[in-house]
Amino acid sequence: MRRRKLFLALAAILVTGISLLLYHVSSSPGLVATEKQPVTLKIAAEDYGYPSPYTFYPRGPGYIRMSLLFDTLVWKDQKGVIPWLSERYEVSKDGREWVFYLHPGVKWHDGQPLTAEDVKFTFEYIRSHPHPWYSREINIIESIEAINAQQVRLTLKTPYAPFLTNIAATIPIIPKHIWQTVSDPMKFTDPTAVIGSGPFKLVKYDKAASLYIYEANPQYFKGRVKIGRLVFTWPGQPLLAFQNGEVDAFNPDADQVAVLKGGKNVKIIEGSGFWIFRLMFNLAQHPFDQLEFRQAVAYALNLPEIVSRATHGGATPGNPGYLSPELGEWYNPRVATYPYDPEKARNLLTGLGYTQIGPDGIRRAPDGKRLSFELLTFQQGQDGEIVKNMLAAVGIDVRIKAMEKGAHDQLIDSGQYQMALNGHGGIGGDPVFLNQLIKPLTAVKDNPTLYNNPEYIRLARQQTAMIDKNERRQAVFKMQEILANDLPTIPLYYRKMYFAYRPDKLDGWFYTPGGIAIGIPTEFNKLVFIEPR
Repeated sequence: MRRRKLFLALAAILVTGISLLLYHVSSSPGLVATEKQPVTLKIAAEDYGYPSPYTFYPRGPGYIRMSLLFDTLVWKDQKGVIPWLSERYEVSKDGREWVFYLHPGVKWHDGQPLTAEDVKFTFEYIRSHPHPWYSREINIIESIEAINAQQVRLTLKTPYAPFLTNIAATIPIIPKHIWQTVSDPMKFTDPTAVIGSGPFKLVKYDKAASLYIYEANPQYFKGRVKIGRLVFTWPGQPLLAFQNGEVDAFNPDADQVAVLKGGKNVKIIEGSGFWIFRLMFNLAQHPFDQLEFRQAVAYALNLPEIVSRATHGGATPGNPGYLSPELGEWYNPRVATYPYDPEKARNLLTGLGYTQIGPDGIRRAPDGKRLSFELLTFQQGQDGEIVKNMLAAVGIDVRIKAMEKGAHDQLIDSGQYQMALNGHGGIGGDPVFLNQLIKPLTAVKDNPTLYNNPEYIRLARQQTAMIDKNERRQAVFKMQEILANDLPTIPLYYRKMYFAYRPDKLDGWFYTPGGIAIGIPTEFNKLVFIEPR
């Protein structure tokens, strides 16, 4: 009996000793534990709002923050659209009926099962609670039916060519058991508002600090999440923070790329220029409602020089037809152009009656008023000053009004501007984005400044219902010709995208062809974070 007690005591001491040794191995900085520790990845990025499906700031980075928490029926990889929440889908010959077969075993972050009822609820909820991103095209859906727990049928009013990319790959599916009691989604910032099915869960959001902290979803249905914690934070000077090891990745400009190239443990990827920077006119005000005036402005702007001075080569000059040449099959190379010609700009202004020139070099209207306008722009960058100087050379005075992005976007959406410089993505996806330039087909219904050309509107309505790709391509080409002739907006340049990162933290980043969802030009495809099962 004594021997047995002695044996048990020695065994207990041995087990305790081994446990302490293992703890010491895992916690000592100089030793490597047998189990790999979760990786924390820090990204330098600004605040884009609380990442619920309704409260994210309605620009690309805001959608991406949300997409890490929520999933869509389909998604995109390096080649195109792939099944996601649905493991497969079918479409009728006439393009109106879509049936999605949901991936089995998908669960929300709170453990509840995701079913066809959640999908049905999502589309019905968004239809009754409009959102600037989703409501543009949601009304094309005639009916939604949950066939059973794993199948859902969406019937469209008419065929809709961009249905997969702009609806099925864009609209985040939300949990019915949480959202069915939410009457005002724009004010819903409860922690349950970010319960989704995505690869990450939100741990912390601090708007004042521009801080997001996500943790991996260990039960993600698509596979193991490669990193344990994902952090978005804004260090103020991202290049310096990257060089000091405070962040693991950021979006450099062309000058910063030159500094980083060849650095140790640094990789840089470059994406196509599907981010457009353009000059907008308030078409409801004089003289911007005059084609000759807009043409004069176009001839006064030296686009290659703007690219060189504003981006130091990190962009390509704009195209009057709006689409970037990098869009390939949808790009029409044969549209009207306005090469830099200040003398032609002056002649056009003279023809409009702006014949008198004051001692300051600025033209006068027939009533003696100076030809002077306000130019709304962002606080960052020198684009405004460059445009101001080029227009001054032909006798147009520009008063710059620099705003932070939120106030800037609100003024544009409400039509409270004369001229504005605006930059955004979304021009690399389906050419349905051309429809957002015109008044009847945009989500911003109360903006009187939008383009309104009957022939353009007719083509815009028709092209989305065209199933034959060649027929649709002809319509899109004609739309570009009309835009180049009418000049409702002047594309200044298409900015190239760069992403610098530490490959020892996470490798495999890529720019999604056509962009994420409706065409967001970003390296943040959730596929990067997932190791498939």
